[in-house]
Amino acid sequence: MASFSAKRAVVSAAKKCSLTELLLNYGFYLAILGIIASFAIQDENFLTPGNLFNVVTQAGYLIVVSIGVMLTILTTGIDLSVGAVLAMSAVLGASVMQRTQSIPLGILVMLLVGALCGLINGLVTVKLSFPPFIATLAMMNLSRGISLALTRGESIGGLPAGYRTIGWGKMAGVPITFVISLLLFFVGWFLLRCTNYGRRLYAVGGSRSAAQVMGISVAGTIVLAYVMSGLLAGVGGVLMSARLSAARSIMADNLQMDAIAAVVIGGTSLDGGKGSILGTLIGALLIAIIRNGLNLLGVEYYYQIVLTGTIILAAAAIDSVKRVREG
Repeated sequence: MASFSAKRAVVSAAKKCSLTELLLNYGFYLAILGIIASFAIQDENFLTPGNLFNVVTQAGYLIVVSIGVMLTILTTGIDLSVGAVLAMSAVLGASVMQRTQSIPLGILVMLLVGALCGLINGLVTVKLSFPPFIATLAMMNLSRGISLALTRGESIGGLPAGYRTIGWGKMAGVPITFVISLLLFFVGWFLLRCTNYGRRLYAVGGSRSAAQVMGISVAGTIVLAYVMSGLLAGVGGVLMSARLSAARSIMADNLQMDAIAAVVIGGTSLDGGKGSILGTLIGALLIAIIRNGLNLLGVEYYYQIVLTGTIILAAAAIDSVKRVREG
């Protein structure tokens, strides 16, 4: 009898554990899918081809920026400056484009400005031992301030007519912005899965001391992650300014929150060393869909920010519980 009771207890514990694991792994996604389903029920335009086209178009720059943020989080860091860097890159590149009417030159400026900001973030974090939160917060304010000073709050227009094609054009029926984001996704996937740098990035995030023992340049690995994050913010500046046919100092406000939400929804651990770029892609698409649904329902922007913060908090809490259970 005692043996039978013990077996029942073991089976019951196993079932409980299994249910808990299912909730931890899939409950959050089911909740988000429930929110998305409610959008489809409340607004008949939500699932129309035109609206879905807008979603994937708008998701392009979020996907790109989220990949960069993911790289910094893998190192146990974070990049809060991506939205402001995107805006400053777009403002400076659009200014050059407006004066020269050269699309390649304007795009090059945006990419270089983004990479330079990322380099500064990385060097300040590594060489001056600033916490990534502080270093990138400072860059966020610096970049946003420079953008405001340069534009005086006005938009920079007068861009070449062909530039708009990047933001509104299609390739085989798919928005060009989404095509670009998918290409960069595959580049990121290859970088993380098939290169020595990708392996070094996970090693540094897993244990910096162990990575040093293995002969890995921890400082170089971290700095390069921030450079790529800044560079991808510059790409985001290209996509967004092409979509708007202008550059504004206030563009991409709070984009860093959406990017962080996309990364943590995608399963990247805030403790670093663990994460999937495919998860980040899915997370970015889910955030874009939620934003679109809220806009269709006329939900005020500040409530959207509250929801984004709640999503980040919930995803971080689930990540923390998982890490505790894994020991």
